[in-house]
Amino acid sequence: NEVLDWRSWVEANCDAGERPVIARALGALMTNDKVAAVWLSGSRVTGEADEHSDTDVRAHAPGWSEADLLAWLGATDPGRRPRVRFSKLGPSLLNYECVFGSEVAIDLLVFNADSPVLSFDSVVLKNREPLPRHPTLQLVRETPVNPAELRNQADGVIIDQMKFSKLLARGERLAAGFLIDAQRFAALRLAYVATRGLDCGARQAHTLASLRVVRQVLATEATAEIRAGVLGLAPEGTVEGNIAALAALIEPVFVELRRRFPTAGLI
Repeated sequence: NEVLDWRSWVEANCDAGERPVIARALGALMTNDKVAAVWLSGSRVTGEADEHSDTDVRAHAPGWSEADLLAWLGATDPGRRPRVRFSKLGPSLLNYECVFGSEVAIDLLVFNADSPVLSFDSVVLKNREPLPRHPTLQLVRETPVNPAELRNQADGVIIDQMKFSKLLARGERLAAGFLIDAQRFAALRLAYVATRGLDCGARQAHTLASLRVVRQVLATEATAEIRAGVLGLAPEGTVEGNIAALAALIEPVFVELRRRFPTAGLI
């Protein structure tokens, strides 16, 4: 668990315009006694960052509270109110998507009780105790497949697919487009189960990073038919074309699910 100097990391990996903000953000966490560990992940660590990338900061901070958040925000960009979107990804997993000024984006993920999860390529800047590293695949929180839940998921996909003809007949194209987005995730989740034999967790547990891992697994491990179907899910063209792409993926996914789970009672 090599610990890098955070000031050197900022100097080497951040543009001049964003360095002061990111340096203050990291400095405030490094000096907070509640913060037991700080590490970085995402595109800035893997070398995939571009001008649109945010900085993915992770912290293990037992007892973290709203007061700690407000103090961190104030120290990061004094005198200005940043834009912040909060989401709770788990009982003790707090995610703050922040934009400071007009363009410096920092995604702060705080483990405020449970032991943290580090992907294998994380960069550690502070730790009181050794931090275990896990494969990136841990981001999707794989769980054993429950046959009853699998039947429920599969039936839900078919039921929603049947709704499209009704929506289009009524001219409700906006509603159909909304349902397509929900169906894309449901289809990807079933494709993951068909490919690995394990569930990848409920939708609420997913982030953009974990969805990228799901896509990578399907791109490298799925059957050729499922891979082709996943490629067809790109949200392009007409509503009718997107509905057809979903149907094209669902068929080979169900074939593989029936093969892998012959006693699950899938129709």
